[in-house]
Amino acid sequence: MNNYLKSEIYRIKSRKLIYLLPFIIAAIPIFGVFLVWSVGLSNPDFGYNNTGFIYKFCRLSFNSLILIIPFLTIYLFSSEYSNGTFKNVVASGISRKSIYISKFVIIFSILVLISIIDLILIVSTIELLIVHKNPTEQTIFFQSIIQTIPLLIAAFSISIMLCFTEEKIISNLVKYYIITYIIPVFFGNFENLIVGIKPYLKIFPVIIMTDNIPFSVGSVLFNWLEAVVYFSIAFIIGNLIFNKKEI
Repeated sequence: MNNYLKSEIYRIKSRKLIYLLPFIIAAIPIFGVFLVWSVGLSNPDFGYNNTGFIYKFCRLSFNSLILIIPFLTIYLFSSEYSNGTFKNVVASGISRKSIYISKFVIIFSILVLISIIDLILIVSTIELLIVHKNPTEQTIFFQSIIQTIPLLIAAFSISIMLCFTEEKIISNLVKYYIITYIIPVFFGNFENLIVGIKPYLKIFPVIIMTDNIPFSVGSVLFNWLEAVVYFSIAFIIGNLIFNKKEI
């Protein structure tokens, strides 16, 4: 497995776009910060020239990362089925288990690293450029991030699993958005009509990502528990299907 893991790291390193991905993803919130900063230079009384507004804007932008996760995963996964890479690797004597674990670990680690780099870029830009501070919104921003990261991990796991189990890109994307958005939104519309359904809505990632959920140790622990469950289920299902799938 070590040899395949090293070859997978080399494959990812050789893709030049991978080094630009964190900056591309963070472009919208950072552009917003620069825009407010530039207007504030010419107009000191500009009402939005404060970290409160910017942190709120960037909080929504960071949370929307879940929308583009499948595109990142598909890019990192590459066309392993269509170009016959899996078939050649298995034929060379490397087990499917080694392929699955190596690829899962590498892609998952890169997605987490990109998220951390994005967060550092956004916070650094805000603190360096915006003079008028609002500690309240800053606190809410970090609380939201703490609550959101476990749910991003759940989304990472779902997306990677789908890359192993679904070769067609459109079908992959549809299944991802059904699992993370359509199903919870559908049931969420009936939470006050169907008796007893509301407690079970929390099993879907996006439900707890809303700003209506109060920050507490209990909600954070629940989110991390949810992330572990999603990660475990996605890992097991992906492995089982990949081991039986014709490649």
